[in-house]
Amino acid sequence: MLNYTVHAMESMTEILREGGFASYPATERAIEEIVTLLDKAVKFELPDNGAIIDREKSLEVLDPELLHLPFPVVALEYAYTDESNIPDGSIAVPKRIALCFEYESNANNLLSNSALRSHPSLALVGGIVVIPVMFFQGMWVPASWGCVIPREDAATVLVSRVAFGHRDHPSFSRVGMTVLSNPGSSPSTATSPWSS
Repeated sequence: MLNYTVHAMESMTEILREGGFASYPATERAIEEIVTLLDKAVKFELPDNGAIIDREKSLEVLDPELLHLPFPVVALEYAYTDESNIPDGSIAVPKRIALCFEYESNANNLLSNSALRSHPSLALVGGIVVIPVMFFQGMWVPASWGCVIPREDAATVLVSRVAFGHRDHPSFSRVGMTVLSNPGSSPSTATSPWSS
């Protein structure tokens, strides 16, 4: 049993308790929300590399009308062992959690609002927000971006990265949004959620 979620909650709670993000209130709030969501999440342990659907067939299996999580919040724990996909100069992060939540059941918090800014259609069609959490340099940390999957008609599949936290904190980079309007189309860049 991996038990990554419990360790991630303990690690991030300790960072918060020590005041590691006190100068960055938005980042601190985001991490508090992540800890709360991890606590509420139904945990699942995935096979190594998190692969449960063949990547070549994933779009065939994915029907946006049926795109729902089995519970409002889930934590998908997995070990990433395939180092063949890691680009040169990158660091392997073998312990990972995909924190996934239904936008509709978790609206009106910092993470949901960041997702809504990147995809206003979430308010109408709903969707899933995914926040990566990983064990990096001896501690569990959330990524500074997440994936938004709105429930759209099958002709339009939108996937984007959303940034959260505070733009001035050194560990969180300012991330633009990558929006794919249709599979196979080229990405376009939208504004960061931190833009005024």
